[in-house]
Amino acid sequence: MYRSLMLVTLVTFSVSFLPGCGGARGMTHESVATARDDDSPIASDVVYLTVYGMSCPLCANNVDAMLLDVPGVTDVNVDMGTGRATVQLDGHTPVSRRQLAGAIDRSGFSLRRIDVPVAAP
Repeated sequence: MYRSLMLVTLVTFSVSFLPGCGGARGMTHESVATARDDDSPIASDVVYLTVYGMSCPLCANNVDAMLLDVPGVTDVNVDMGTGRATVQLDGHTPVSRRQLAGAIDRSGFSLRRIDVPVAAP
């Protein structure tokens, strides 16, 4: 009995650390729906993404890995507390909103918002 209980506990604990463990599907912002179809290059060296559903370090690591797979992305800093991912771009390889939205989809989470700083005139 004890051995069965330990096995169930171990399996339950292990499953909670699978990629996407806190992921929730669904988009609520119109800007995200627009981003999915936007292939134009982002004219900035940094982009801020709001990602919904990250609840553990493995979740954040999965988001980080998927974003780093996008050509032109050089660094990613994920803050699980705020759900914000700061994405650094190299400035030479064009990166689109569609590519970033796709990376978040592949990570198993929901993209809520994309913020691109506007350059001062």
